[in-house]
Amino acid sequence: MWSQIKSSRPIGDKLPRQIEQHHGKPAGWLDEARESDSVAPAEKAFLDLALKAWRATNSAGRKALNEQMKLVAGLAQASRRMRCDGKAAKGARRDTGAWR
Repeated sequence: MWSQIKSSRPIGDKLPRQIEQHHGKPAGWLDEARESDSVAPAEKAFLDLALKAWRATNSAGRKALNEQMKLVAGLAQASRRMRCDGKAAKGARRDTGAWR
């Protein structure tokens, strides 16, 4: 069983059903999509801070906050793409200075 998991070949339908049965789960349980309910403490702190900032400002501030988050997300995606290509993320600035 473990050799099937370690190899790169498909494991088929029998092994997942055996795992489900061994752990007392209903058949098909491993095939169901799930979202993670757990939020790390650092993520929770960030979300609390973002919510506080959102609620503390007016429409123009919310628009600026939204644009800043899009910029940061875009930089993060570009950095990941560069790393996936085997390149260093040169020139990607972490701090744009927009919130100083």
